[in-house]
Amino acid sequence: LYFFVEGLRFFYGETLLKWKTADLLFGLYYLCQSNGPMSASQLADIGAAGTPFGLEALASGDAARIEANRVFLQRMERCFRYNSCLRERRPTYRKRRILQKMDIEEEDFLKQATSAGVLKPSYVLVRDHTLRNIVLVVRGTHSIKDAFTSLTGASKPHHVVDSNDVTLGYSHFGMLAAARWLKGELMEALEEALRGAPGYSPMIIGHSLGGGAAAMLTMMLREQGGLFEDAQCLAIACPACMTMELAESCKGYVTSVVNGCDPIPMMSSVSADVLREEVMASEWYDEFHRDMRQYKIFRAFESTKRWVRTKQSALPNVASLRGCGLEQGEL
Repeated sequence: LYFFVEGLRFFYGETLLKWKTADLLFGLYYLCQSNGPMSASQLADIGAAGTPFGLEALASGDAARIEANRVFLQRMERCFRYNSCLRERRPTYRKRRILQKMDIEEEDFLKQATSAGVLKPSYVLVRDHTLRNIVLVVRGTHSIKDAFTSLTGASKPHHVVDSNDVTLGYSHFGMLAAARWLKGELMEALEEALRGAPGYSPMIIGHSLGGGAAAMLTMMLREQGGLFEDAQCLAIACPACMTMELAESCKGYVTSVVNGCDPIPMMSSVSADVLREEVMASEWYDEFHRDMRQYKIFRAFESTKRWVRTKQSALPNVASLRGCGLEQGEL
């Protein structure tokens, strides 16, 4: 609890505490109004920064690559459906939904936690014969306790050890703690499931908060080697949860999927600072003042303020009274 409170305090101090109240309440609104909705050209610029999936294979006419891409997309679609099943909070209904929607047998449903705790996300562990994976699905932010985990955004030192080197960096405190809890919670169940299914490998899936925790958990599992050396991760709408060096080190086995211009993967303390500077540099107060003048009560308030200032300027001050020969007590 102490580390959670300290992490939340640090995150608040590094983000909202830096904002002026007026900028936070009004400046953001007027900045959004002035920028307007995102245009097609802006969306095209964002799209141009990436590489459209599968176009090279289609252009080359390579049947093997096209088939490999089709299989990959089918696997992705199945992983997406797993995430949608975790919206159900009641254990019996969630289990029934997964068994029916994912065509999973009763004996292949291994373990689940429907109720999330602080730094303890909800999850489901199944044996998937279609994917030939032991699948762990980590739910995203879906409750107040999940929100606390997401908001515990202090940076925590983190490292990953691979066959080549040790990579040092920093990670999101809440998601890193969630990944460590998942490892301790599920290590024995994962090992048992993998030993009972030769040729299967771990697949860790997560959305939003779960995506960040899934990516870090996959890094930890691969460090173990052995049964976990081929672990893969699909992180859907994963937030900016680690420094660039750590992200680069896991790009060979973590696939991050972002839907268009989804703001969640682009949020971080750095982007919050950039936004705050844009709001402070904008001339939102002039626009706010013009809008407020449209209301009669505001115009009446301004008239009253000008009248008070006029009366104050008309009153003689003490210096002028003394200049006229009036001393204290003569009035």
